[in-house]
Amino acid sequence: MREEGNLIVRALKTSAWVTLLTTLALLGAGKNDWAWGFLTGAVLSLFSLFSLTVVVPMLLRPGASRAAQALLGLTLFMKLPIYMIGLYLIANVPAIKAAGAGFGIALLPVVITLKAIGSALAEAFPAQPKQAPSEAEVSPQQTARPARRLSAKPVHERG
Repeated sequence: MREEGNLIVRALKTSAWVTLLTTLALLGAGKNDWAWGFLTGAVLSLFSLFSLTVVVPMLLRPGASRAAQALLGLTLFMKLPIYMIGLYLIANVPAIKAAGAGFGIALLPVVITLKAIGSALAEAFPAQPKQAPSEAEVSPQQTARPARRLSAKPVHERG
């Protein structure tokens, strides 16, 4: 479970950076409606995973106080209105491109999938440290002609 939790936290951080950079790139390219759509969708997706994997386990840990349980209830109660506001913005605000929001919503599952594939590949093919070659493998460098001995005197003093 620890490795899975680490994967989720890494995916959240990576997705947040990709969201920020993609939104800035779209704004810089003059695609403001796509940028706002992408940002809205990605924030909804990030909020969903963050609330399920960080907030809920934090509030459900053994020995949680009554205040933590009340906060959990409030968190779960407020998720639906937050989703409704996000989807309302995506559907009704002309400055937000719905297709961009679709890409933003799909960002987090794609990042999690790529991180999981990368972790599986890293486990399947562990990196082996480079070993220094043995003396038998190292051959002396052969030169075409012997090197000349150079004088230590500057040119103007050689005569």
